[in-house]
Amino acid sequence: LHTATYYTLARTRNQGLAGFCEGAELLAAMIIHEWDKFWPQSGPARTEMLDWFNTRTGNILRQQVSFSENDLSLLYRTERALQLICDKLQQVELKRQPRVENLLYFVQNTRKRFEPQPRNRTDTAAQTMVRTLVYAPEGTASATAETMPPLP
Repeated sequence: LHTATYYTLARTRNQGLAGFCEGAELLAAMIIHEWDKFWPQSGPARTEMLDWFNTRTGNILRQQVSFSENDLSLLYRTERALQLICDKLQQVELKRQPRVENLLYFVQNTRKRFEPQPRNRTDTAAQTMVRTLVYAPEGTASATAETMPPLP
């Protein structure tokens, strides 16, 4: 656990969100599959290590990393990895839960800022409105076709 958290911190410093995503996925896999074998073995030491990780990487992400719409796929992957970590930590017996959820909430809120917003109801209603057919005599069909916009 100690090595994986330091690795993730280093990758986050060097590679930003891509490094954090990689490290979070590594941590998620290790926490899910190797929790019983981790060093340190004591629950309080693990909690302290994960809290330290949360604080340090959270500071880097908030202060040194800039995000954009292009980061959405990485944000989704990171969110999934952090959710898996939080789920596993809820299942194991610890006197106090580490605050990894703080990172999860930060990533979720960042993702929501860059996701495409759903269109408002008036735009949606205008797009879904079906145009009625109008009978046009044959002589005016070509003139009508030119002035009418094509159907979607």
